[in-house]
Amino acid sequence: MVLERVPLRNEASASPRLRRARLLAKCLGILGLTGCSINDHGLVLVNKVETDTSRSSYFVATGARIETRGPMAGLSLGRVEALHVHIKSCGLLEPRLHYQKTAGIQLVTSSQEFALTLGLREMLVAAPGAPNTASAVRFAPAQPERTTVRVISSQKSNCQPQSQRKELS
Repeated sequence: MVLERVPLRNEASASPRLRRARLLAKCLGILGLTGCSINDHGLVLVNKVETDTSRSSYFVATGARIETRGPMAGLSLGRVEALHVHIKSCGLLEPRLHYQKTAGIQLVTSSQEFALTLGLREMLVAAPGAPNTASAVRFAPAQPERTTVRVISSQKSNCQPQSQRKELS
């Protein structure tokens, strides 16, 4: 009895169209297993803390993520960890600190930046905060979820727009 070896069909013998379809199916399967999120919705861990003087949001997402707000609006594939800190003043939220660490592929298409990153990207943006206030942010990149904010408001609040302040002078 003679056993004959049957050649197995491998990727090299598949048509280019079939190879692309298999690659797409694998990518979609990986995304489905790891999770997807849009802003604060989907498979994402979100921790929001609001006080009388500030609001902070910390989130961690893995997989495909679409962000439509802020300086990092865009698409990312991988792991994203971010912290947003805002100061409350005159009934408005003023941005104070934005931190984001992304491992994977990220396409940023915000009004402030257009960028494509492959690998690790860490970004920290600090803003002056709100008018009539002084604020101190204690931030450690290794533990962004432990960030603390201290806000000291002036005794006399002036919540008029800048143009109105000039007219009164």
